[in-house]
Amino acid sequence: ENVLNPKLLTQENREILKNTIAKGKPYPYGIFKDFMNKDFMLNVKSELLNLERTFKETDLFKLAQSPDFANIDLNPDAASQLPNILKLREILYSVEFRNFMSEITQCGPLTEKTDMAGNVYSKGCHLLTHDDVIGTRKISYIIYLSDEGWEEKDGGHLELYESENEIPLPTPSA
Repeated sequence: ENVLNPKLLTQENREILKNTIAKGKPYPYGIFKDFMNKDFMLNVKSELLNLERTFKETDLFKLAQSPDFANIDLNPDAASQLPNILKLREILYSVEFRNFMSEITQCGPLTEKTDMAGNVYSKGCHLLTHDDVIGTRKISYIIYLSDEGWEEKDGGHLELYESENEIPLPTPSA
């Protein structure tokens, strides 16, 4: 079963995304709405919420995080409980999807090295302003699995900030 939205990989959509990402301010970025089958993503969310998560808190974030999905299949018991998360990982790690992302972001070839974990933000949790420049990372992604009926006033959406001298300006620009 193909859970990717068939429109996502069309040449027409690739051109739209490539142009949108290139014009993104303050940094190149794109938003893919409904890029996967809704029922599949609800199953991913269910598996994530049923996973044992580790509470983590630093000066940057406060959240509950899943184990690293990059190595989850090393534990056959855990892997058998996460068929949808493993399918999502398989799609995101696939050569086809990496080539698609490379094309629309114009970032060059992407390696097989992909980090993937699930974070659950409940009331009082947060992720503060930061940059995602880490080592050789070329792309960062967030897949929101918000509850039905989520509205922007509920918070938790992505905000991008311009910076001066590596200090974020106080108001998001996107």
